[in-house]
Amino acid sequence: MSSHREPDQSTHPSASDRSSEEHVRAKPRDASPAVVRRVTNGLRRRAFDALTRRQTVNPAAAASTLELWGNDYGGWVVPADEIDDDWICVCAGAGSDVSFESEILRRTGARVVSIDPFAVFAEQARNRVGESHRYSFRVAALTATDGPVTMTGRQDSVAGSVSAHGLHQGETFEIEGLTLPSLLAELEAPQAQLLKLDIEGSEYEVLGNADLAALGVRVLCVELHHTNGVRAGRALLRQLEAQGFTCVSRRGTDLTLVRR
Repeated sequence: MSSHREPDQSTHPSASDRSSEEHVRAKPRDASPAVVRRVTNGLRRRAFDALTRRQTVNPAAAASTLELWGNDYGGWVVPADEIDDDWICVCAGAGSDVSFESEILRRTGARVVSIDPFAVFAEQARNRVGESHRYSFRVAALTATDGPVTMTGRQDSVAGSVSAHGLHQGETFEIEGLTLPSLLAELEAPQAQLLKLDIEGSEYEVLGNADLAALGVRVLCVELHHTNGVRAGRALLRQLEAQGFTCVSRRGTDLTLVRR
């Protein structure tokens, strides 16, 4: 899906949003807890999707052509000519698809690091990326504070996905949590110019505690999840705008923002 400016894309709540949020608080009568969770989750998702659809998109703010790097599932839209060979690109929430990381390595001389809680994905990623001294994989969760974090979900090599915010059902386990500054310290890198976040609801805490300008982030690719609700999503978007970021692409709830 190409990015474009649509009319009436303000981030103020509409009557339909308010209605959706009110329905979120209503529970079906005589429903089991599992049904209540599914219905509530679906209504929250619908209200949140409406927020992201109205997010103003300004492709002209990108200094170069916007291109989808990677496949349709795991790829991200980026300003293609802005990613320099001396950049550090941190991709959090690698999952089973590292087509985005592979494309960065193929198209540029940048250094790329993936970070994900699944050790099995590390082996898969190295096999798919191939031998490259510019690529590394850190088995951990990107978090707002250093230390162990409890996550719940399904750990498998095909479509495993876990969350610290109740997005997924499955086993509960503890994994190392690492902040972006701590990860950069491990890499002996002062900054990360590109940051990709697909971290299942933890984006609110990670971005809420981060001074992205001080960390050097110029391109931010983030999937926003409905875990914290419409108000939190709207507040985060305002915070990013205050830090100088402009949204240049939207694919569903995947946003690409650039900082000038």
